Amino acid sequence: MVGLLNRETGQYHLYVTNVPPERLAAEDIGAEYSLRWQVELLFKELKTYYRVEDMPSSKRVVVGSLLCAAFLTMVVSRRLLALVRGRLAALADRIPAQLWATVLAVVAHDLLAAVLRPPRTVKAMLAKVQRVLLHEAVDPSAARHGLLVSAEQRTHRHHPMAAVA
Repeated sequence: MVGLLNRETGQYHLYVTNVPPERLAAEDIGAEYSLRWQVELLFKELKTYYRVEDMPSSKRVVVGSLLCAAFLTMVVSRRLLALVRGRLAALADRIPAQLWATVLAVVAHDLLAAVLRPPRTVKAMLAKVQRVLLHEAVDPSAARHGLLVSAEQRTHRHHPMAAVA
């Protein structure tokens, strides 16, 4: 077990590993787990929002093309996310990638339609999409504590209707 102190929060992060200490320093284990977590989130996003598990074919060429389309869509999504976070800099920490992927999926049809239309007819459509993206990407509950934190801090309140069955 490796414990690393987070200097910002004063809390320890604990990692269980079978990597010998002479092979990987304790600080590197934290970085390694952080990268692994990012990869896990990447695959979760690909599966959930870009449907890489729902390949409608078993043909290698078709599956390869669909995977390329999913990766390209994700790259475009991340670039748009960076632009929106830049535009809403004060709220950037309240725009999680997974919420963003959901919001982008909602307007994806409109974005595709805008790409396929003549440029002179697109301005109003893109203005509407932009308003939706800028408004809906911000998580309204990001400042709320999760249930686990509320339970640990004993600040969770039972809803009066929770006991009614």
